[in-house]
Amino acid sequence: MQFVARYVLTKFLAKRAYTKNMHLHGCQPIRNYPHTDPILGLDKLRKTKKAQAEENSFKMASKEFATCGKTYQSHLMGMTTIHTMEWSNLHTVQTVEFEKWEVHPTRGSASVMMGVGSLSRMVQPGVMREKP
Repeated sequence: MQFVARYVLTKFLAKRAYTKNMHLHGCQPIRNYPHTDPILGLDKLRKTKKAQAEENSFKMASKEFATCGKTYQSHLMGMTTIHTMEWSNLHTVQTVEFEKWEVHPTRGSASVMMGVGSLSRMVQPGVMREKP
C-alpha cells in the first residue's frame, strides 16, 4: 500500500511541476500519439519495425506528423518520447536548455547510414548562425 501511495504522489507532483513549467514558458499542451496499446505502447513499436523492414520509415513518420501534429509524445514500456519537427523546439534543445534534455544517440540503421551524432552536425550550423 505504501508503494502505491508513493507512486501516486510522485506522479501527482511530476504532473504539477510539468503544468507549472508549461505555463511559465507559454507552451501549449503536447498531443499524444493515438496508441491502441496505451499501457506498453507496443503498437507503435510494431509499426516502426514494420516500416523499417519495408524501408518506409520516412513515409510512416510523415503520416504520424500529419495525424498528430508537429509535436507529439508517444509511450513505450513506460518511457515517454517527444517527437517534433518544429524548428523552435529543436533550437531550444540544441542551445538554450541542452543540459536539461536527455538526447539518445541515433539508433539502428540510421546510425549506419548517417553516422552517430549526425543530427547535431546537421542542426548545429543553423543554430550557430543565429547566435548574436
